[in-house]
This record gives sequence, C-alpha cells and structure tokens, in this order.
Amino acid sequence: MSIVTPLCAECQKERKLFSERGDKQSPACAALWRLAFAKDENAWGCVQAIFEPWVKERCRVALNHAPQISGLSGEDLPDVIQDVWHNLWRYVVNHPTGALDVVQDDDLSRLIGLIKTTVKNRVLELCRKPRGYEDDLSEDDGQGDDDGPSGKRKPPQPDSPVSELWLDTVALLKKHIQTAKEYSIAELIFLQGMKPQDVLDLHPKQFTDIDEVNQTKQTLLRRIRGDTARQKSADSASLHFRLDPDAEVPMDLFEACPFDEGVLLDYVNGHVGVEIRTAIERSPACVQAAAALQADIEVWRPYLRQMVCPAGERLVAYQERRLTGTDYLVVDQHVQRCPYCHAEIQMLAAVDAVSTEPQPSLVRRLYEFIFQPATMSPVPVLGEGSYHTIERTPQIELLVRTTRTGGRTGGKQRNWMLFGRLRYEGDQQVTQVEAIIMQDIEDEDAPEFSTTVDEHGAFTIKGLDAGLYRIRILTATEEIILREFRIGEAY
Repeated sequence: MSIVTPLCAECQKERKLFSERGDKQSPACAALWRLAFAKDENAWGCVQAIFEPWVKERCRVALNHAPQISGLSGEDLPDVIQDVWHNLWRYVVNHPTGALDVVQDDDLSRLIGLIKTTVKNRVLELCRKPRGYEDDLSEDDGQGDDDGPSGKRKPPQPDSPVSELWLDTVALLKKHIQTAKEYSIAELIFLQGMKPQDVLDLHPKQFTDIDEVNQTKQTLLRRIRGDTARQKSADSASLHFRLDPDAEVPMDLFEACPFDEGVLLDYVNGHVGVEIRTAIERSPACVQAAAALQADIEVWRPYLRQMVCPAGERLVAYQERRLTGTDYLVVDQHVQRCPYCHAEIQMLAAVDAVSTEPQPSLVRRLYEFIFQPATMSPVPVLGEGSYHTIERTPQIELLVRTTRTGGRTGGKQRNWMLFGRLRYEGDQQVTQVEAIIMQDIEDEDAPEFSTTVDEHGAFTIKGLDAGLYRIRILTATEEIILREFRIGEAY
C-alpha cells in the first residue's frame, strides 16, 4: 500500500481536529504536502481534495469583494480555483527549495499563508485586466512539459486580439506620458478623477499655478487622442453619457462645442460649476464630445493602472505588511488617494477575514455588547478630539475617534474616517487580530469595510457615511461584536 493512502486519511482527521479544537500541529498533512511538492501525483491529488474547500471559500470571498469595475463575479469561481492551484504548482516548480521550506515542520501556518497569498495575487491580477482580456496560464513558465503532477494542462489558445490591444495601448500611453508633470496628470486626473487644484496642492513644486496644470492636461489629452496609432476598444461604443431627461435640448445639432478637452474632462469627473455644466448639457455637440472623451478615459484606465499603480504582487505585499521603510510609505501614500487600489485592499482584507478553520471553530466564543448612540456624542470632527473608550470587554478595550473628511451629499455627511486602537488590560497593545469588519446597520446593501490592525494595535477605516454601524473584531479564538455605534451628526 502506498504511503500516501494512510497519510491522506490521517491528514483528514487532523483537519477535523483543527476545525474542532484549533490544533495547529498537522504532521500527516505536512508530510503529505512534502510529497506533493516532490511531484508525487497521488499526494497532490489528496491535498487538493482535502484543501479544496478552504481554497474555494477564499476565492469566493475574493470574487464577492472584487471591485465592480473589474467585471468579476461568482461565475468565474471554477476558473479562479483552477488558476490558484496552477499558480501554486508553478511556484513549487520555480522555487522548489522555498516550497519545501514552508512545510519543513508540522505547523501549516506558513503553507496556509502561501496559498492565501496565491489566491490574492491571482484575483488581483484578474481585477486589473481589461474586460474581455484572456491570458493563458499554460504558457512556458520554466517547467517544460511538466505542468503539474496530474499532467493536466490548459489547451493552448490563439493570440487574443485583446492582448494585442493591451500592448498597443500601453505603448501609446507610454509614448506620450513621459515627464513627471504628465505622470501626475495621468495618475491624479485621468485615473483618479481629481480636480486640477488637487494636483497643484499635491505637487506645488512641479506646477507653478493652476493654469499650468490645465495646460498640461489639455496638451496631453490632445497628443494621445490625436495619435494616428490610437486604438479603441470595442467597449467604447457601449459607453453613453446620460443627460437629465427633463433638460431642454436645442435643435441646432451643427453648432460646435465651445469647450476644450480639458474642461470636458473636468465635467466628466464632476468638477465644473453649475453654469458650465448647464452649457455643456444644452449643447448636443458638447454632450457627444464629452461622451467620446469619457469612453476614451474608461478604456485607458486599466492601462494607466499598469503604469502608475503598484504592481499586483507589490500591493499584496503591502497589504500583508511585508513592505518596510520607504517602499511601504510610497505604496501607502498612493493607496490613500487611489480609489482603485483602496478597493482592492478592501478585497484582500476580506480574504484575510475568512477564518483559518474550514468550519466555525467550537473554541471561538461570541461576545455581544449593546451600545447607545449617545456613546459617540458629540462626534469629534476635522481632526479634533482624542481617543476615548467606547466599551471594554472582558479581554479587549476599544478606543476610537472620528474625523470628517468631506462635505454633504444628498443631505448626508459623507467621508468620515474612523481611527481605532485595541488594547488589553494594562495598556498592552492588541496585534493578533484577523480582521476588523464594519457594517452599516441602516443600509443592508452597503458594502462592508474590512481592515486589520498594525503593529501598534491601531486601525483606520475611511469613506464612511454618517450613520449607525456594527463593528466585528475577529481574533483566532473570539468574535467580538459591537452594536449601535453611531458616527456623524443626527439626520
């Protein structure tokens, strides 16, 4: 009888004990993974069967929290799971020593971390591809014909016209976006939709005044859009700009739009005054020009992200706190202002928030505390106020303060930021936290905000509407739920 058979049975028992009691020592599972990493096909099939539910759950959570713009959905789950196993095997082939190192002892924590990182990297990679883009995982990756212990390989695919478009568009943008000023315009206005004044405030040494910002923006737009090599995605034709249905539209369809590309882009980004917005929306020529410009910007954004956003693996390393020093600060500064990267960080944090156990652990205890809205009144705003305790559990004390970072929208205070800090009795910092999840109680359709603590036990949650929230603190052994936690002014 093969040694794999008894190891497989024993590994299943160990995973059950881990689910029930949290036992971290898994000698049979570790031995089974060592055989799998040594290219034993039976061992690989066994670990896939045992750990597939664990991988599937993390892939499912990642897809559920993927930014909407990515176009990913639950229908992609089977392909993503297959890709994760393929990428894991590719890592084993390309880094045999490192792969065996993660299973050198009986604690599977490092292996679990490797698989989780593989899930994050793959889903993040898919998030950043233009819709309709297909990449082929069966391409040469240094392992020749040995594509896995099962011998299964994805069938070769013909060259995709979308992949050609990817290369052409990246080359086009790199051709015209070269100086530091142009990179700032591309990142902050084209990609992130900021105001010209925001660019000047962030880069006062690059631009002398707001006129130079606007001139650089307009010149760059005209150069890119006027290039004869410019390619448009087929999706562009499907992007339409919607006018107010009650707006009065003049009949003169041949009148030229009096506004240049720079003004139209500010209009598309929502940064023009009422007078200019009304004038644009009353002109069919301006509406058509704005729609065409909006379509171009939407097509460029995935390619701009490749140029100005941290690479996917670097963003994962940032989220997992594997970056240090200047590298961490550079990525952190970008993430704080980039809505796309920030949304991806939320997705990665959601993957971490899934409990390590395949099933809910019997040792996890649930504490529920009911808070009155008055515990957060008055709310400190604009950076005023200091940390104060909102409640103390038998184990953990939670201190918070809030700051208002934006104005009103639709009668509601928006863009609140919550700063929190966890500590034990005796002021010892709490750093072993799987996730902190914040839910809007009054809006069931609102997305969850998920984060974790830093090395000081502190955390930050941004972009909150004023309202009533519930906070969940997940540790390895407990789930602490805080209810009726109000942020912002009454409305």
